[in-house]
Amino acid sequence: MEDEIYGYSTEVISEFVGSKSGEYIERFRSLKTKRKFNLAAAFFGGFWFGYRKIWSEGTGILLFLC
Repeated sequence: MEDEIYGYSTEVISEFVGSKSGEYIERFRSLKTKRKFNLAAAFFGGFWFGYRKIWSEGTGILLFLC
């Protein structure tokens, strides 16, 4: 049985990522158990979305807050 991460086999992930796929696979595995909190996104939501060029969500949040 193949090893899977979020429903994708590690072989498919390796093909997609290419070089250094081992590092990315380990990182994807750690995301299943460990969650990160983004302080900037929490406090500066609309502006953070704009900074990340996610315009529609950022505009929606800013309009909702105003």
